[in-house]
Amino acid sequence: MSGRRIPVLCLICALMIPARAGTASAAAKTVLFSPKQSRAVFLALLADETVDVIELTGGTYHLPYTIINIDRRRPILVRPAAGPAVVFSGSSIGTDPQFSFGLQGSAGNITMQGFTFDGYVLGQQGIIQTLNVHDLALNDMTVRNSRCNGTTSQPYHAWALYLSSSAAGHAVRFTADRWTVDGSGRRMSALQVYGGDHVTARDWLVVDVFYAVYASRERGPLTDFVLDNWTVAGAGSSDGNALYIENSSGSFGNMLLIASGRMTTVGTPQLTDRGGNFSSSAAGGEDGSLPGAWRRLRSGVILLP
Repeated sequence: MSGRRIPVLCLICALMIPARAGTASAAAKTVLFSPKQSRAVFLALLADETVDVIELTGGTYHLPYTIINIDRRRPILVRPAAGPAVVFSGSSIGTDPQFSFGLQGSAGNITMQGFTFDGYVLGQQGIIQTLNVHDLALNDMTVRNSRCNGTTSQPYHAWALYLSSSAAGHAVRFTADRWTVDGSGRRMSALQVYGGDHVTARDWLVVDVFYAVYASRERGPLTDFVLDNWTVAGAGSSDGNALYIENSSGSFGNMLLIASGRMTTVGTPQLTDRGGNFSSSAAGGEDGSLPGAWRRLRSGVILLP
């Protein structure tokens, strides 16, 4: 016989190979959003069920406070386009958050990844905050040059990421992986979780924050809460804790604490310790910040002296 035949089994196997994580399939509908466009346009694109991917072109974004109550039937991915970084600026937003998900409704089946948040002066909230959400992923985020306002809020009121809970709902199947948070000399905190189910936060780099994590069922049950592979440096609250988790089920492991307060888990239930944890009590500066030789946030590396 002439020509070359491709075995049917090989062809079937090729068709079954999944798309790379964080990418869209060849048939996905991708739309662009730029710094010159409005909040209304962004929300319309996010709500459009024919759109699979929104790519933000490089530059600095000055979006006003944006409440996202969009409960999609089909998943959507929001990410930077190839090229320069995407930076959300807090310079003209006052003390408001940048994004709130499910605050006056519900939000779900949304993944956002790869953005930098710069220059926020916060009231009593997070740069990103959630309430009634499900199947929400916020990954690969960087927070820098941000802090509490020092009047209506203190470092334990101002958060990079704040998950709230109420009778209206809480976070279900929520993921926040690979965040980098610089607390600007312990003038803000990193992650607060006030209730949720299947909440996962892995691979965080947190430097000079007041609290790295504060989690509690104070406003609703917190179940299957997972912390893994965190590096926390120069963190610590006035009560001596860098991480405080109470009355929550789940697990933690591979937690590296350098020149920071302690990690405290109390109450019933408690997180299960899966091991791989390390703490160094070497002191930082008088203001609680790390010596400059200990930190290289841009490269994602912390150097021990």
